[in-house]
Amino acid sequence: MKIEQKKIYSGKRNLEFVRHGFGAELMGNLVFSYRTLAGDKTDDKSTFELYSMSEADWEASIENAVQQRSSYMEHVMKMIANAVPCFQFTEDEPYSYESDKWDLFFWCNHFSNTGYYNLEGRDYSYFSLSFNKLHSKERREAILEKVLNALSGCRDDEHISMTVHSIIELDEKRIQEEAERVSSQLIGKKVEYTPSDDLYQISYSPMQGRVVENNGQLFFMKNRARTRGYLLESTDILKLYWNLEESESAGH
Repeated sequence: MKIEQKKIYSGKRNLEFVRHGFGAELMGNLVFSYRTLAGDKTDDKSTFELYSMSEADWEASIENAVQQRSSYMEHVMKMIANAVPCFQFTEDEPYSYESDKWDLFFWCNHFSNTGYYNLEGRDYSYFSLSFNKLHSKERREAILEKVLNALSGCRDDEHISMTVHSIIELDEKRIQEEAERVSSQLIGKKVEYTPSDDLYQISYSPMQGRVVENNGQLFFMKNRARTRGYLLESTDILKLYWNLEESESAGH
């Protein structure tokens, strides 16, 4: 079994919140897939003549291979589900989504979503298992250990791939509380502000301006701007506050 680790961060600035104790790097999900090895039949339909088949027979052969890959990985998923509670894997859910009783959230495609319209049901050749957001870092590590133990007999199976995705989860409640505590210290201050776009990872140039308050909310106003400002979220407020602290410390 091939095991890899990959860090998936929604934005580099989140690392700053981890350094200040307002977030943590956690395992977000486990992704399993079937690895096609040398000698395995692929679904490249342009090569059917190499196998001395008609195109129709080749397509039927490929669909059979796809089903076999799915069945192969379904067996892997069943071993995991026998070791830890997996939400959405079975039709009968003993727990609600809001519960902390389940450990991993199951997802996979259906054959119709992967282009095999003649096949029905789930395609298990690629599936993901997301950790319950209510679980701590230690709980997630214990769950991973259970999963690996359940698959101990597959360690030499090169067809199985598992990728552990790490993410950063912010403590939104503490961030909001801290932002409310320091907000008054930013009003009227000259700052450098860079708009953030964690979703599309767009880079913006930093802007010079000041922080103003209006109806209990903080806004960043560019130099020479009179009416249009940028509403500051709790994360923006803390980042500006930390930058201001660093500047004042360096000045002394």
